[in-house]
Amino acid sequence: MNCVWCHKPRGGVIFPVDGHVCPRCQDPRQREWVRELDQAAHGVLRSTQRDGILWPYGANIEMETRAALLQWAESYGLKMSGSRTRCGTGLHWLDKGQCNWQRCSRDGLPDFFDHTSLWKYRKTGKPALVLNQPYGDVDPRRVDAFLSEYPRLTSEVKQDGWYAYTTTAVYIWNRTNAA
Repeated sequence: MNCVWCHKPRGGVIFPVDGHVCPRCQDPRQREWVRELDQAAHGVLRSTQRDGILWPYGANIEMETRAALLQWAESYGLKMSGSRTRCGTGLHWLDKGQCNWQRCSRDGLPDFFDHTSLWKYRKTGKPALVLNQPYGDVDPRRVDAFLSEYPRLTSEVKQDGWYAYTTTAVYIWNRTNAA
């Protein structure tokens, strides 16, 4: 994406009114908002010395999505998992803490597995949630049917995710790890 001010592809983020603005062209108010959200993300999202905060897809380029993600994570007491999993769904990780199943993949997944992210409880550090945020509506009965082999996991289908753009939030919880 090119900056709305210098028209060069220099990274940056999308601001609600101005659109995509690169770091060089951001005004002081915009720079401060970026700094504030990056600071608030410590303890919620992973970061590296070189790259700073590792915002997930969507929040990596949109300021409103960043703010929504942080507010959402705070309201549920969650932090993004740093775990890597072979599991295409994240459900083995959520249910058992890891995926040891060699044939686990994303092949044949229901369409509600989109914009998937893995989350841990902040208090316990244990797997809490696989959050999917697909476009459009999702029938909760389809989610429950898919989870039938995971008796410890529960699901909710809501409209309160952080990804935006008319996505539905499909929550798959392991509430036994909360305490």
